[in-house]
Amino acid sequence: MMSYRHIDLDERYVIHKNITSGKSLRASAELLGRSPSSISRELKRNCGEYWYRPKEADDKSKVRRKKSKQRKLDKSEDLRDFVLEKLEDGFSPDSIAGRIRLEGWKTMSISHESIYTWLYKEARNGGKYHEYLLGQRKKRQNRLKTNKNRLKIPNRTSIDKRPAEIGGREIFGHWEGDTVAGTAASGYLATVVERKTRFLASGFMKDKRAETCNRALSEAFAYIPDSSIKSITFDNGLEFYYHENLKELFECDTFFADPYSPWQRGSNENANRILRRFFPKKMSFCNLTQEDVDKAVHKINSIPRKSLGYYTPYEAFLNEQNVALQT
Repeated sequence: MMSYRHIDLDERYVIHKNITSGKSLRASAELLGRSPSSISRELKRNCGEYWYRPKEADDKSKVRRKKSKQRKLDKSEDLRDFVLEKLEDGFSPDSIAGRIRLEGWKTMSISHESIYTWLYKEARNGGKYHEYLLGQRKKRQNRLKTNKNRLKIPNRTSIDKRPAEIGGREIFGHWEGDTVAGTAASGYLATVVERKTRFLASGFMKDKRAETCNRALSEAFAYIPDSSIKSITFDNGLEFYYHENLKELFECDTFFADPYSPWQRGSNENANRILRRFFPKKMSFCNLTQEDVDKAVHKINSIPRKSLGYYTPYEAFLNEQNVALQT
């Protein structure tokens, strides 16, 4: 469950004590359980003529909340700080707005559209908050399609032959798979997403050989019961050449999307885009470890989703597993 409270006078005295002692913003953030960016914004907004004074900062904060007549995010310092912190944690505007409704925080209610509008307005005025968005765009933009040359996979079963019930996302245990590449072939991530719960699992690969990919997927699925793996729908990359080995290992069906049709694996494509927040396209994977990947995956699985009623993929996945055990 998410929680938030604005910085109070006691915390401001702690911040003052730390900065006068020469401690870093991060030290104050860790001590107060805040993000470093929240402490930084507090100092920028509330520093006096010569230095940061807790009582003066508290008075300034109260005056702003009373007098502001701008947009909702401009008007409410508490709501703005909350939204910025969650954006920094990887939440989308829709996830933030939906989770607030789920928690029943009427005093902090806001629509995802209002968040986007505010972010784009700030971008036009030179602000940088839009960089928290998945696409880091300064304004709305149509999603571009990219085409890739694909080699044919032997003994592949086309998505056209996949049962319609899988496409409906009503049955738990059906996955989508693909890979994410580091710059200059410095490494790869094998990614799989459960279609119903959007739960992500990922394994690090030093190269893109089919044997390496199978090993990475086996490790990614290590803590997931085979009963929760009923099918996997792959992209047409050569790394899935030995898909039949996975089919035998997990006792599941394997299917392949049509070439140049990423929307047929929409859950996986979206998860990969979110992963790029942690591992950008220009990033080298040479020093990347499985621990780094696991940390990113944990954060992604902890982000509420509109498609899940604003529950997280982790919550939805555990619930489906519990239901499976009870039946």
